[in-house]
This record gives sequence, structure tokens and C-alpha cells, in this order.
Amino acid sequence: MRKLFVPCLLAMLTLNACIGNGKTDGSTETNDTTTDTGVANPLPATKQTSKPEQAEVSYCDLQLLDAKGNISSIEYGFTFRTPFYVGQTFQIDEKGMIVTIDGKKPKFTRDDQGRIIRYDFILTDDIEQEHDCYTSMKYNEDGRLASWYTLTYCDEAITKIIYDKDGTEKEYRIECEGGITCQLKRTKTDSHGNWTTCLQNDGEILGCYTIERTITYRD
Repeated sequence: MRKLFVPCLLAMLTLNACIGNGKTDGSTETNDTTTDTGVANPLPATKQTSKPEQAEVSYCDLQLLDAKGNISSIEYGFTFRTPFYVGQTFQIDEKGMIVTIDGKKPKFTRDDQGRIIRYDFILTDDIEQEHDCYTSMKYNEDGRLASWYTLTYCDEAITKIIYDKDGTEKEYRIECEGGITCQLKRTKTDSHGNWTTCLQNDGEILGCYTIERTITYRD
């Protein structure tokens, strides 16, 4: 009887260990979050914390601003077409995430990869009445921004991004009444490879004009 007891006991311990490991290694669904500090991670495993962080930097905030590197701020000299509507000054944290837009903490909704899929903001009309507005984003198979839809109190539009073979944003196609195609040409870049001067031609509203932006780095 003693000879049988030891293997049975070992088998039971092995089974319990397998069951326990199955609980900790299983996948866990995460819900969207509306904070700008990244995706909440309910699991303590280290490999679960590294993936969202990489996705945030590679596919989210800096990519939405067509920028890369250890950036602390980006300031546009003229309103540029971004998913953040009229936002001109962006403060960026060390993980490449947007902290403030024009000095205010933004309200973001993110997917399970950490990418921004919705931006809620408030606009004030001519009679000082505030309106809730938003922009929703969609991504392509490569994880890059493919289009965004903006709804305000006075208009709505879908903006699609066309990339060239090198993956550089080539033009924006705005689907609204009349339709607008906005062509982009980077004329100056800094030592980090980010554009600082861009020629934008929409041919419909303002014609051809130059946009400058100032990028501040931590390194």
C-alpha cells in the first residue's frame, strides 16, 4: 500500500500544479479605457506589461502625429490636419503618450493594444455655448492610422490617409460635401528624421501653404 500511495500523491500534486498554471497562463480580456496613461493591465505577468507599452509607442500617439523618437513636445505653427482637430501643442511623456493637448488633459478611449480609437473634446460656438464633439480612428493591417471620423456641432467628415511606398503620409482625402484632397510634401526634416516644414495643398480652401512645427526632444 505504501508503494502505491507515493505515486498517487505525486500524480495529485502534478495535476494541481497543472491546473494552477492553466489559470495564470490563460488569456484575459481587457476593456477599453478612457485615460491617457496607457492601457490598464490586470495581470501581474511581466510579459503582459511590455506588449501594450510597445504598441502605444509604435502604433498610437506619436504615430498619429507622424513623429518618432524621445519627444517631449510638438507644437504646430498652423493648424495641421490631425485626428485631434484643432489641437496645436502636444506634451508627450517618456513612453511616447500624449499627456496634454493645448494645455488640457485629453479624454481618450484606447483599444486592447493601447491605440487611441476615440478622442472626445468640447468646442465652443460663437454664442459661447459648449458642444460635445469627438473623433474616432481606424487602423490598417500594418497597425498604422488608416482614417478618422470627426463629428462636431457644425459639420462631420471622414479623413483617409494615403501612404507612399516608403510608408510616408502622402495625402489626406477628406470625404465631406464637395470632397477635398489634401496633398502633403515634407520640405525640411530634423536630425531625428521628423519633418519640421511641410507643404500642404488642399486646392479648395486655403490652396497651397507651408506648415512649420517645433519638436523638442529629451536627448
